Amino acid sequence: MKIASLALIALALVGCSSSETGGGGSTSPAPKTSVDLPKDMAAPDRERAESALGAAQAQQNAANDPARVRAMQEMKKQHGG
Repeated sequence: MKIASLALIALALVGCSSSETGGGGSTSPAPKTSVDLPKDMAAPDRERAESALGAAQAQQNAANDPARVRAMQEMKKQHGG
């Protein structure tokens, strides 16, 4: 959960720095892959954003792992939830 939060914060910061010059709010959806990042993004910002995107994807992959899902279901059964 912390990784996803950090990823969202990093993406928000990247969005803020790129929309400051535009004068208006961004209407485009949040990038889901590095291909979706702005082409004119500064190299350090791009690296941080790509790292955050990768971390968020890894967390999502772990959360959707069938073995983990089954284990969570079994824990809920055992604890009456």
